[in-house]
Amino acid sequence: MQVFPNTRLGRIAMVFFVFFLVMLALAIILYGWLNYPPTGFTGVVGYAAAITSLLTLILSLAAVIAKEERSIAIIVCMITTFIVIAALVIDIINAGMV
Repeated sequence: MQVFPNTRLGRIAMVFFVFFLVMLALAIILYGWLNYPPTGFTGVVGYAAAITSLLTLILSLAAVIAKEERSIAIIVCMITTFIVIAALVIDIINAGMV
């Protein structure tokens, strides 16, 4: 088992994962530490993080299923983005029950 992906689809998933981490860190810094409101630029950064998380999950799954990618980095990408997407879905469901 290798650490980094070999296939093109796996490398694209890794690029999206790095972009997701940057957007997530930027959203945490803006909203959590600098106390910017969750609207405007901070909201756009948060939505960008959510969308790239979903894209990373889809691309990672496609790399594993279609291209038989078995690298450790892709497995970490899948697990991390699955947890983030699951938390977002649970949050959306809970917001609808209020």
